[in-house]
Amino acid sequence: MSLKTTAKIADLYRVPDNGKAELVNGELVIMAATVFLPGFAGGEIYSSLRDYGFKTRRGYGLPDNLGYIVSLPVRPNVSVWWESANGWQQFTTNLPKRESFSPDAAFFAGTLPENLGKFLEGRQFGYKEILISRLFSTLINNNYNIY
Repeated sequence: MSLKTTAKIADLYRVPDNGKAELVNGELVIMAATVFLPGFAGGEIYSSLRDYGFKTRRGYGLPDNLGYIVSLPVRPNVSVWWESANGWQQFTTNLPKRESFSPDAAFFAGTLPENLGKFLEGRQFGYKEILISRLFSTLINNNYNIY
């Protein structure tokens, strides 16, 4: 008989070498470093979000590798469409339940914690930023051509 334990937020603080990890479906998932193209795309998104934050004073545009405590339910059959040199393309995926998230870029509109060494909680970001960033990562990992 095996006992399966559910990973908790405290487990994120114990990831070796301050590595990147997320809580997905109750499991601690260690994340690899980002490669050039999705990293570049995330940087461009971050730059736009940072400029938006400065202009509107409604929040903070934040770069890759920041941890957020979230409560995101399973989202089945999420579709994203984009136009490429080959016409309109569709990508559909299932987004798992998440208790933490570390997007490639995000916009935080919540209250900053008293201890800035902790994960952020509250209103973080819209799904479009998550999906754009994750879409690039998935497309690159599956050898799609992006024009």
